[in-house]
Amino acid sequence: MEFPTLTCSVMTFKRPWYALITLYAILNCIKYSGPIKYMIADGGSPEWQIEMYRHVLKDCSHEILIEHSGSVSNLMNAAVERSGDIWIMALDDFYPTVQMNMDEDVEFLLTHPEVGHLRYANMNGWDTPHLKIYAELKVMHHQHYWCIDKSRSHPNSLWTMGFSMMHRRMWDAYGPIPYVEPHQPGKVENMLNSQFANIDGPTVATPMRVWEESGLTLPLYQTIAHVGHVRTDEYTNLWDQRWGAT
Repeated sequence: MEFPTLTCSVMTFKRPWYALITLYAILNCIKYSGPIKYMIADGGSPEWQIEMYRHVLKDCSHEILIEHSGSVSNLMNAAVERSGDIWIMALDDFYPTVQMNMDEDVEFLLTHPEVGHLRYANMNGWDTPHLKIYAELKVMHHQHYWCIDKSRSHPNSLWTMGFSMMHRRMWDAYGPIPYVEPHQPGKVENMLNSQFANIDGPTVATPMRVWEESGLTLPLYQTIAHVGHVRTDEYTNLWDQRWGAT
């Protein structure tokens, strides 16, 4: 098949110590038979940080998108508008730990209109045990996907911003995100899940190969690592978090 352009976006703001790790991991780990466009979606970091991203991507098809409002919703809306039909979007502290061939995942989204979002986060932390998740197992080319039955599933964090692949149909159904005040990524994710729960449209699926950490002799680790502990001063000041930028 002819593969469409896959946009790989990293959303970041004043955290180059994470964004550069994630950017290098995407460059080294994401494999795809079609063209790839890389994007840094930045909330207005200093120019010396932007220049580092330009340097890393200088030999690649790329775009540096800067959204100075500080609103994560504005930034995500702007990034999506420039992302073609299928894209990977990652927050700056979620990065792949293994090589991942995205051909089958793109083909799965192209041929399954009932699914609009592939979640690569592990499944063992979804809310609390009394909130049930129901899913149907579907297959393509010996690759299996758990497709969430959104009408029967109750957790409020099925649509995650961390690291995912999305088809334009998902955004057409549930986007764009209404304005959320600056430096509030958690509120933006809550807004996504509220719109997902209350509007009819395509669902979320998780590739079955996205494993959980285990005690096997051959240990399996999470496909996507979440390493973010050091937050920006802006985010820390809003929430009085233990971990700040300093």
